[in-house]
Amino acid sequence: MVVTTNLLINRITPEKAETMLDFLAETDTPGENMPGEMFLWKEGERWVAMDNRGDRWAWIEEFKEEYQAIHWLLGW
Repeated sequence: MVVTTNLLINRITPEKAETMLDFLAETDTPGENMPGEMFLWKEGERWVAMDNRGDRWAWIEEFKEEYQAIHWLLGW
């Protein structure tokens, strides 16, 4: 978990991420029934970041480096 000023990034396992993404794919309103949070996990050599804040859509991006994913989540 990475804690910054008033922001929390939850580190999850790829398995937990897969469960969350499967849930999102099965609903007509993605992110509506999920907490508005930020998530970060590593899949192989890539880092994956998911931002479910704001409009509650699950915005997902992939990065080569962990710091790039964290910067994206924090809007730097």
